[in-house]
Amino acid sequence: MTKKEYLESENVKSFIEWFCKRLNAPAEEEALFNHCYHHVRDNKDFTFNSLSSALNQYCWRGKSFKETEEELKIISNQLKDFVESEEKFNDAECFCVCEKILKWGGISRYGTISEWEQNNVLCKNLKRIKEIINSNFDLDNDYYFEIKGYVNAGFSQILSLFVDEFIIYDSRVGSALCAFVRDFCIEKGKSIPKELNFSWVIMRGENPNKRCPNTSSHKFTRLRDKDNYLLNNIKANWLLSEVVKRDTGEFGKLEQAKKGGGLRALEAALFMVGYNIWTPAIKEK
Repeated sequence: MTKKEYLESENVKSFIEWFCKRLNAPAEEEALFNHCYHHVRDNKDFTFNSLSSALNQYCWRGKSFKETEEELKIISNQLKDFVESEEKFNDAECFCVCEKILKWGGISRYGTISEWEQNNVLCKNLKRIKEIINSNFDLDNDYYFEIKGYVNAGFSQILSLFVDEFIIYDSRVGSALCAFVRDFCIEKGKSIPKELNFSWVIMRGENPNKRCPNTSSHKFTRLRDKDNYLLNNIKANWLLSEVVKRDTGEFGKLEQAKKGGGLRALEAALFMVGYNIWTPAIKEK
């Protein structure tokens, strides 16, 4: 399945139309999305009535979305410089930047990245993955299996700063996307279609299941390290890229101002609402 085929699916088109109505809070009508939670580590309450309101409350390690974007832009440029410049083709330096990204994201296990650096193939393999992602990618072709086992949440963070317009797919973003798909399916009275059957990532910490989007009738598979991470990451990227293109509100304006800006903002909004997954507003039939 190519990106064109995926986005032309009736299930995908229907979900995008539904999802876009939850991006921005309506001026006079009742909001279609409401969510609140208490953030344990920060000891702070959050309340959202749209994904744009979630974006405006973004916070990671004490920094706003704009501050985080500026910080990551510097790191992204460093990573691209070491990988793509033949004169600076240096696995050791590249590893240091990757390590910086993982520490920023709170990841302590380096796994594949460390192994590639030791074998002097880190830059080479990152370039290969980027080439495949930017090609006319077909999820059914054999070359997909060439790289799918390498990707986990930490690797997704690295790819998001190396590959243009590529989101981070972590426990928050993945679980939030699954929860929106679940609500869409419940409202439409349908089971989860194949095209929207994403996987969720269990979190580590005080309550591992608080990001589980499953209900009795709508169940998503749990995503484990190295298991179809890239498949979920790419499909989510295709889907959310199309969403920001169609949005006439904040995310669409950010995308028009800077290519990829709206997509990164939508990822950040999903990150915020995905801290603690909400229960469906409509009961299952």
